[in-house]
Amino acid sequence: MKPLDKDDAKGVIVPAQGGGWVRLAWKGEKLGPERLSVEMWMASQDSGSVQRLELPLFLVEPVRVEPRLAQVGFLGQGRIKSEVEILCWSCTRRHFRLTPEVPEDDRLSPAAGRCRSARMSARDCRRRPCRRKTRS
Repeated sequence: MKPLDKDDAKGVIVPAQGGGWVRLAWKGEKLGPERLSVEMWMASQDSGSVQRLELPLFLVEPVRVEPRLAQVGFLGQGRIKSEVEILCWSCTRRHFRLTPEVPEDDRLSPAAGRCRSARMSARDCRRRPCRRKTRS
């Protein structure tokens, strides 16, 4: 294998009856539809045919959380308990470990809560959206 720099104009010579492969790499910095492509020239860069390879993909967040912000309201005399449910799921992993915990700074607070996690059913997971609406 000979890696090429993005601007490497020399390329790689593949002998007759030979073979090779192309690896595309990307950072995935923005969500939504993306099309990666590379042009490979046959024979010389200045002459000969060109073959374009394309990889259409749709980038999603590895873990989704709803709601993104959960408010429990005012806790005080007469209202000392509240519950909030936050759903977490992955569009790229069938199983992943989720370990909820109260931040260290909040553990001494009398209002500090307890966190627990429970696995969502496969049916509930399938009903969760994996594609967030993207701006055109």
